Amino acid sequence: MYSTHSGKSVLGLTILRLLKFRFVYQFPHNRKITYRVMKPFCFFGIIFGAIVVLLFGLDLAIKLPFGRPSWILNTGFIIMGLILIYTGWMTQKEQR
Repeated sequence: MYSTHSGKSVLGLTILRLLKFRFVYQFPHNRKITYRVMKPFCFFGIIFGAIVVLLFGLDLAIKLPFGRPSWILNTGFIIMGLILIYTGWMTQKEQR
């Protein structure tokens, strides 16, 4: 792998450039654009967590979607869904 004078590889620098979001990179001082993008991500996280809790809660209660392969698995997914809802809610509150 070729390296530049700073010791970092050219491939590594190219990957870092590709991974940067263009809207954040082009507007570093405009926080409104970043907030406009982050709020929907928080809501999608809350919605996805609620769907996970609903699906695995129903599976635990009445064996509806998956046939309850394991109650430990269902309980773990319910807990992770609740954690996702909590983190999405707290992050959304910080965006205000």
